[in-house]
Amino acid sequence: EARRQLRDGLLLTEQMRGIIAEALPAILRGDPVLLIGETGGAKTALAEHLARHGVGREPELVSGYGDITSAQLIGTHELRSEHGATLIAPTIT
Repeated sequence: EARRQLRDGLLLTEQMRGIIAEALPAILRGDPVLLIGETGGAKTALAEHLARHGVGREPELVSGYGDITSAQLIGTHELRSEHGATLIAPTIT
């Protein structure tokens, strides 16, 4: 069983099942979940597992690091007025 789980990408230990039980309801509600841990601690594998087996979708992953900025994640945006309304538009460089 453990070999099959590893081939599927994640060893479902008791601790991992507990993390999944805590994270999945939040994900299904549309709430963000932040996975924090050591390098090599299976965070990416867990995120992929939650997407595929918990939500039934292929994951969209962004690899982050300590100095990452919001602009690197979502790009830069500006407020502009158009026909009396304020719009948020991506900044084109």
